[in-house]
Amino acid sequence: MPNVLMPSLTRALDAAGWASLRFNYRGVGRSQGSPASELSELDDVRGALAYAGKAIPVDDTAVIGWSSGSTIALWACAGDADIDVFVGLSPPVSAGGPGIPALPKESMLRDWTTRTLLVRGTNDPACCAEDLAILAKTLSADVETVSDADHAFNGRLAEMSALVTWYLR
Repeated sequence: MPNVLMPSLTRALDAAGWASLRFNYRGVGRSQGSPASELSELDDVRGALAYAGKAIPVDDTAVIGWSSGSTIALWACAGDADIDVFVGLSPPVSAGGPGIPALPKESMLRDWTTRTLLVRGTNDPACCAEDLAILAKTLSADVETVSDADHAFNGRLAEMSALVTWYLR
């Protein structure tokens, strides 16, 4: 992965005692294959969850997604009773256009009971506080804000990682 956010978070999760699986969607970066359809990313998340569930027997399962990956992860977790915690980092609730997946409809999230944390940076135009509050209300989510952080939490990775690992305890 060419970003530092997810590897940094993976190291923090490891230090906190969480096993984790980090992946790219098929055809992205050094991942093999190519997207088969618009649903490929959703299938990739579901496949990763199935793989991790078999490879690592655990009592609690958390799904963490960043940016548009948080939206795809939200789609994958909707209706999945086996997910204990969902964390959305910088969900692009204020962005739109090509390449930005739409959030699941509120009706799909009506039965959402997963403990949820949404995290945004104060300098993230793709995740404004007002728009995030709407999603948070739908999910009954906790919301945390990292001061002086952009969409990728550059320069604030340790603070964001500490928030996430604290929430998972």
